[in-house]
Parts: sequence; structure tokens; C-alpha cells
Amino acid sequence: RRRPDLRMVDKDGTAIEKASYAYPEVRDYMLSMIREVAEGYDIDGVHLCFNRGPQFVGYEDIVIKDFKAEYGIDPRELDENDIRAQRQRASYLTEFVRSARKLVNEVGQKKGKKIELSAMIYPATVNGREWNLFFGFDFPTWFEEELLDNVFMDLAGKPFPLDPKIVEMAHSHNCKFIANISGNPSRVVKLVQDNFKAGVDGLSFWDFGDGSENPEKWQVYRRIGHKEEVDAFVNSMPKIKTIRLKTVGGFDVSHPTNKGVGKMSFKRPPEMMPFYSGG
Repeated sequence: RRRPDLRMVDKDGTAIEKASYAYPEVRDYMLSMIREVAEGYDIDGVHLCFNRGPQFVGYEDIVIKDFKAEYGIDPRELDENDIRAQRQRASYLTEFVRSARKLVNEVGQKKGKKIELSAMIYPATVNGREWNLFFGFDFPTWFEEELLDNVFMDLAGKPFPLDPKIVEMAHSHNCKFIANISGNPSRVVKLVQDNFKAGVDGLSFWDFGDGSENPEKWQVYRRIGHKEEVDAFVNSMPKIKTIRLKTVGGFDVSHPTNKGVGKMSFKRPPEMMPFYSGG
């Protein structure tokens, strides 16, 4: 609201209520928040959750100007999937990641400790990075410039197998690979087993609270970092033992009061569980 000149703009000229990372002022503002936390708190690292709410660059005046200077044409005349348009969007995000790397190195040096930089991106193959590039995530360039200490690839709910070449690429540039996963337990254990075989360095869960009331998930998830147990789960999922509680602290928790009230002309108060109602 204060800086409408920094808003993203759609291809048809419609202003979008998001700030564009194409503007240096926006990147600097985001970096200032990172600096505030990095300098003011004893943090171990900074994590860039790029998977939440892309895109970050549209068809702003600065984008159009830069694109014309680079390619001699207006990007609005091209399809959004044109590789030139994708690379242009990605260039601004890469500049932001470079600046974030420089910032955490600077703060870490002052504090005498290593502050790591991580980023969450989408699934992709090394030779087919269109999905990530479309949203501006040029992760091969981030690897090549060794901008990240960890990369989190969001495999949660996606029907894409992990390409071991990406893990190898990350490792070759001193970057750990963390697989982000979710789903029903039987799907997760097979996905985790494949990820272990691909050489991932760790696992993470996005929106872990989703389904947290499901005991079958907890039975599997709490042991998901143990390779031998994951292999066993793939062959045979654990059987959940259920214990029906009859009393808690001496109170009956399954015995209703007001039995037979339904046969009477009055319906209130109803048959109820005094443990829950307060009686």
C-alpha cells in the first residue's frame, strides 16, 4: 500500500498485491529482515521457503526494460514458458540468493561461527529444470556458485521420483540434500527408502501438523530416520495396538447418564457423557 511502484504486475498490466523481487528495494527489504534476525539472535541458519507463494517476479517496468536490453523484444509478446522469460525471472531470485549468502557469511564472520543458508525448491531433473525455472529457482546455478549449504526439495505429494543426479550435483558443490516428504504412511516409507538409496542427507516434513491426530502416521514418522526400520515398514507396515479406556483417574469415561431420556416426551438434558460435559 505504501509502495505501489514496487508491486508485481501481470502480463495484461494488472497490479498484483505482492512486491516484486525484480526491484532492488524489495530484495534489500527482505535482506534487512534476515539481517535483523541473524545479528540479533543466536541462529544456526537462514531458510528461504521459496515453495510458499511463488511467483516472485512478473512483468514490472524494470523487467520489461531489462528484457528489452538483453533480447531486444518485449517479454509480454512471449509465452510465460519461453526459456528466455524464465531465465529473466530467475536472474532476480539468483541475485537475491547471492546477497543472502554474502549477508550470512558477513554476520557469521563477525560472530565467529558458521551461519548456514538453505532454500526450499520444487522437484525437477537436472536436464529438465523447467518447473523450478518457471518460478525463478535456478538451482543448478545456485549449486555451481556454492550459494547454499542445504537444499530442500519439496517432494511432498508430488508424483515425481527423486533424480539421484540432483543429489550428486548438490554434493559436488558442498551442499547437503534434504528431501521434503509427506503423505500416507505406506507411500512415505517407500519414498523414504528410495531417497535413502539416492543418498539424501536428511528428511523434512512440510505442514507436519496435518494429520497429526492419526496414530498410524506417528507410528511410522517417529522412526522414519532409521533406514533398517524403514526397510521393514516397506515389507510390513506396523500394526497399531488400540487400548480402549474405561476409566481415567477412577472416573468412568464411557458410561452415559440420563439413559432412556429418548423415550420420554422431553429431550433435554440429553443422554450424555459426564466426563466430557462436566456433568
